[in-house]
Amino acid sequence: MSGADVIAASNFAGSTTSLSFTGIPQTYKTIRVVANFLTDSSTGAGYGTQGLYMRMNGETGSAYYNAYLAVQGSSWVSGSATDDNTLGTYGWICNIDGDTGSVSSHDPIILDIMNYSANEPTVWQGFGGRCKSSGYSGDMRWITGGVAQPGGSWGITSIEFYASNVNMDSNSRVTLIGLADS
Repeated sequence: MSGADVIAASNFAGSTTSLSFTGIPQTYKTIRVVANFLTDSSTGAGYGTQGLYMRMNGETGSAYYNAYLAVQGSSWVSGSATDDNTLGTYGWICNIDGDTGSVSSHDPIILDIMNYSANEPTVWQGFGGRCKSSGYSGDMRWITGGVAQPGGSWGITSIEFYASNVNMDSNSRVTLIGLADS
């Protein structure tokens, strides 16, 4: 084990909404998620902005609290888990524009999941954004954070990344990097 090791990397299967990683080792302090989420424009659906979430260890109860701060153009927006009732059952990580016909939406992120192997609440923080491009309402930059507090003792051994109401393109890539103390 070095200071940073790739634990796993995968692309979404085409026209799917989720990607799961299992068998995550408990030997690191932090999991860094480096991802580029890309909508599948081949479906031709005209969805608006959609949420991207993560679920840890299959936990579907009201175990996640999230908060975010974003800037779009010259406007700042913020919110928390109480703003959207789906946020209690998934950890919100960002928004992505839905399919806009022939134009795909990119949303690159870097997200650190800290304290993931401990028998106590796990926290995450991240940043990313979507680029201004033809077919979108504008660029957006955001920072996000949250805590997962499922019942019982656990360390994170699996993570599912999930998009609501929009399929991810097969070029959507998620890499998990284990970060050690030293």
